Amino acid sequence: MSNTLAFIQFQNRIIKLIKCFMPSNIKVDKNLNVRNTNPLKIYTSRQLLLFRSFRLLIHAEIEHFIEELGVGVVRKANQIWISNTKSTKTLLALLAFMDYKLDKNATSLNDRVEKAVTEYFNLISKNNGIKEDNVLKILLPLGLDKSLISQTWLSTMNSYGQNRGDVAHKSFKAMIPIDPVSEINNIRNILAEIKLLDENLRKVS
Repeated sequence: MSNTLAFIQFQNRIIKLIKCFMPSNIKVDKNLNVRNTNPLKIYTSRQLLLFRSFRLLIHAEIEHFIEELGVGVVRKANQIWISNTKSTKTLLALLAFMDYKLDKNATSLNDRVEKAVTEYFNLISKNNGIKEDNVLKILLPLGLDKSLISQTWLSTMNSYGQNRGDVAHKSFKAMIPIDPVSEINNIRNILAEIKLLDENLRKVS
């Protein structure tokens, strides 16, 4: 299945950040395969600081894309409901997950759907991170089978979220220097799973 335009744009933004923040000896192709033409792996203090900034921006791009992925799926399901009162797997899952927040006295199904959609968007607006708990709160209400979400990927997301936190809250001297090749390899693995999620959510919605 081909990539969505949103995913292609997301991946292109990642590549643009790599080109902006990585030194010229770091070479990547369109699939984020990376090689280092500097075998000594010696970097200046300025370059090491740029690697820290890079990690923060990559984290923000990943977080934003996953949030927008969820918003897009729910908007589509809601539009289908508004247009022809047809329920989708996403809408049924959303009602189930948001049930505890819905008004039990509401008699109109339309009102319950509207409330569930609003509560989901509120959840997205309050999200702050890409760790497992953040990701599952976004993805599971969409009707995505949890078995389709790689546990290895969730562990990687936990690690990357923690790494981002280290950059944001620890001084330059207190951190182990970031290796750009390892960083990009990690990002490539994260994006590979996001691509699969993007494809699977198109089937659900």
